Amino acid sequence: MATAQSKLEFCIEVKEKGECLQLFKSFQVEPNCGTISYLVKNLQAEKFIKLRYKIYYLRNNGDEDLLNGIDQNTQPDWQDAWQDAVLFDPSKYKVKVYQIDADNN
Repeated sequence: MATAQSKLEFCIEVKEKGECLQLFKSFQVEPNCGTISYLVKNLQAEKFIKLRYKIYYLRNNGDEDLLNGIDQNTQPDWQDAWQDAVLFDPSKYKVKVYQIDADNN
């Protein structure tokens, strides 16, 4: 498994061709929940078969608790990829994105 060398952005929504609407550096989750899109730009998708998003809850002491993992199959000609996620608790989160090749599926 190799870590992604691409750029990760957080958006309120991603349009069809990878256009990020309202880019976020931080994001406030409403009391009932919030939806955010993860946009990975500048992919070299011909080198791997899927992306794996891992979402972590960040504790006050800096520890990370894995909340969820989302796999997304990719196509060799993709330049960008995006995935929507729903966050239920107001908190700090970290997202890590990994490129998965056929040998490390």
